Amino acid sequence: MKSQLCLACGLCCDGNLFAFVALSSPEAQALRGEGLAVIDDRGRLKLAQRCSALEGCRCRVYDQRPFGCRKFDCLLARSLVEKDLPLSDALAIVDEAKARLARLEGLLPKAQPSTSRVRCGGPRRSASRARVSPMRRGRRGTRRRTSSGGTSSPTEASAMSSAMRKLVPGFWR
Repeated sequence: MKSQLCLACGLCCDGNLFAFVALSSPEAQALRGEGLAVIDDRGRLKLAQRCSALEGCRCRVYDQRPFGCRKFDCLLARSLVEKDLPLSDALAIVDEAKARLARLEGLLPKAQPSTSRVRCGGPRRSASRARVSPMRRGRRGTRRRTSSGGTSSPTEASAMSSAMRKLVPGFWR
């Protein structure tokens, strides 16, 4: 049942929950061998999220996935495994989280056009929507450039950050 949930969700791999996954040297070497881009951040090896091995909601390097990916279970998956929550309720929560993400992304300022991608059977999300990191906030009332070329005000960045934390109560621990 947990695999059904994970194959319907994919939020832990698509960049909505995490910015990167820490890697050991052997993991980095194996993933590079699979064609994935590994980031070397001053000696810290990382796999950027959205994971390039994610195809829909399936991992194309599942058997060689890093330790951080193997050990991660969200609270929703744990609740399912511990039989605190039926699969139908867990899938409904995933659907609601994806719908909220789509609404939030609709509120973000538009950036330069880019191609869209399909996310795990959920709504299409345009890569042209600027993602706003709380770390990129400017002084009050100023507008800052985001990494994807759009602009955002500190208020928009703060609202996005707060909204993401509230998507599914208890999802992060």
